[in-house]
Amino acid sequence: MSELINLSPNTQRIVFADANVLYSRVLRDYLLYAAIRQLITVAWSKKVLDEVERNLLAKNPSFTVESAKLLIEKMTDAFPYAEIDPDPEHYEQLLQINLPDEDDRHVLAAAIAAEAEIICTSNTKDFPASIASELGMKVMSPDELLSWLTNKNSESMLDVHNTVVTSYQGSSDVDTLEALKRAGATNTADLLRELNKKLSINAILQAQQEFSGVAHQSGNPSEEGIQTWVDDVRYKDEAK
Repeated sequence: MSELINLSPNTQRIVFADANVLYSRVLRDYLLYAAIRQLITVAWSKKVLDEVERNLLAKNPSFTVESAKLLIEKMTDAFPYAEIDPDPEHYEQLLQINLPDEDDRHVLAAAIAAEAEIICTSNTKDFPASIASELGMKVMSPDELLSWLTNKNSESMLDVHNTVVTSYQGSSDVDTLEALKRAGATNTADLLRELNKKLSINAILQAQQEFSGVAHQSGNPSEEGIQTWVDDVRYKDEAK
């Protein structure tokens, strides 16, 4: 993770999203809602979207040809400038580069065309850091990218998280964080859980201060005591 230290939190980075990130509903939603909040600028190519569509149809029984196309259509409508397709000149920049998987050459070419600074992919091993560095890019897994965004933009990423939770019918905060973990974004899920916990503690402390004029024989509760209460309530809620 040391390679991430040069990324300024105040700069909106262009992130080229690989198909394996956009295929996952939960990763796609966190990434795109972060882009809607202008934490990043997202980019992809037609070839990437075609791969997303193929994988949805091949691996997700809930998708039909029509619903897969509708999803892609909604993505492109929401981000009309995200699709960037490489020209021959972008491939020419890769002539002297050998990749672990030659099928991924189009991803690098499109990232060059998009002037991306970050390639977000679940297959980081297929994009060696040395090659990406030569091209002025960094390769980050979804968990690395989302956890970095969460550390640098905690309030905005909590908004992203809450938006994702409410967009999933019948889903809870806990369910959504578990979905993030199953998608491989374990660090992000843990960071968001801790931020939510701190938010709960602060809300209780604020409520206590508002009623500070009321005398309590037991004295004021400590932050440690409030933490125990928050954990206890969350445990009981999750156990229902």
